[in-house]
Amino acid sequence: INAVINKGDAVLTADALADERFQQGQSIVAGNIRSAMCAPLRSRDKILGLIQVHNEEGSRQFGPDDLQMLVAIANAAGMALENARLFQTILRAERLAAVGGVVAGLSHYIKNVLNGMQAGAMVVEMALRNKDLEGLTKGWEIVRKNLTKVKDLVMDMLSYSKERKLQLEPVNPNDIVSDVVELLEAKARGRGIRLSVSLDNRLGPVMLDPTGIHRVVLNLVSNALDAVRRDEGVVNVSTRALPAERSLIIEVSDNGSGIPPAALPHIFEAFYTTKGLEGTGLGLAITDKIVKEHGGTIEVRSQEGRGSTFTVKLPLRRVSES
Repeated sequence: INAVINKGDAVLTADALADERFQQGQSIVAGNIRSAMCAPLRSRDKILGLIQVHNEEGSRQFGPDDLQMLVAIANAAGMALENARLFQTILRAERLAAVGGVVAGLSHYIKNVLNGMQAGAMVVEMALRNKDLEGLTKGWEIVRKNLTKVKDLVMDMLSYSKERKLQLEPVNPNDIVSDVVELLEAKARGRGIRLSVSLDNRLGPVMLDPTGIHRVVLNLVSNALDAVRRDEGVVNVSTRALPAERSLIIEVSDNGSGIPPAALPHIFEAFYTTKGLEGTGLGLAITDKIVKEHGGTIEVRSQEGRGSTFTVKLPLRRVSES
């Protein structure tokens, strides 16, 4: 391995223990390595890794034809690694370019948030001068809400532009849905919206990234609450197992305004929003990204004036299969 790293050339030895080149190689003696080959995985002039094959028995000696085959395999593997690295680099560059290209589009949203913070700060200053505790509380609430918007925007942009490795854990999807519903229940109640849940009790622990799936459900239910009318809205969240398809379904439906047909093909695109200055257009893009990272799909059925249904389909990986 050291010889290949230092010289960059493939190595073949018929008897490593007797080979003068490796007389000082303690690992060769310790490993009782006999016939051996080692070839570099190349990326242009850079060595990305190595492939080593050795025989400890000595009954089979590797020859030049074997080395030629190993070098061919190493070259193909090196090209595959380089292509994968280039693809990831291009993907990151495209995402960052998308972020940069829409900064102007987000400027109105950011300006509204900053104006809200400024207004809240003015209320706080006035309350401090007048020693008005009630006014101070109101002003701070305005500032706090807009700080949350800034934090959410930054986290959304990071989530979309950065590759994230899934942290798969055994978790019951019903627990994730129940937690999201509990988080948003007060918001729904305050708007007079009925938030109902239907959970499939056949679902047990499955291998999911709980943080990612929680984000998916939270985004979909939050969007549904925003889409329905006060005191008339109904949002349903359900789970169900599809054992025959080895899949699980998480579905969020509402009786809101629906999505215009012209907008449907674009709703999962980054920074596309139908909420005007109130939205960033990142929520559904991130939702789609997380679902695809799990090897799943997300579909939407919508009719203007009748509401929308988002269906997330994920692989049903049981804990015993992991």
